[in-house]
Amino acid sequence: MNGTTQANASAMKTLPSGNGAAKHGAEPIQIERDVPFPNRPAPYTSRRAKYPFAQMQIGDSFATPSAGVASAAKKYRDRMAALGEVVVLVVRKQDDGCYRVWRRHPDEAPLPRQRSRKTRHGRGKTRAAAPASVSA
Repeated sequence: MNGTTQANASAMKTLPSGNGAAKHGAEPIQIERDVPFPNRPAPYTSRRAKYPFAQMQIGDSFATPSAGVASAAKKYRDRMAALGEVVVLVVRKQDDGCYRVWRRHPDEAPLPRQRSRKTRHGRGKTRAAAPASVSA
């Protein structure tokens, strides 16, 4: 045994096996002390991100054809809020069908939305022009 293993061996306890584990050939569980914790990446960085939200500075934007960027932006904003950081991401659909995402400063006014009025059947609804007033 090397020095580390000897130190761990002296700090180990053997627990009695419960629930009849000894009857079925299970070994008793040993508790070890002073075992180093493995290094792991920080939370939310263990896999490659699909969208570059974390790299964006205030005023940056990017475009993507994926409609899922809106829900991903909301999830990122919620994760950052849980960590105590306020992140404002604004997503808008462009005329070409792509979605553009901006990172804004929290104190800035939001970008205006351009909504189309649709009926529940999905067809656009147009308003008739107001009649011109007749002056006599």
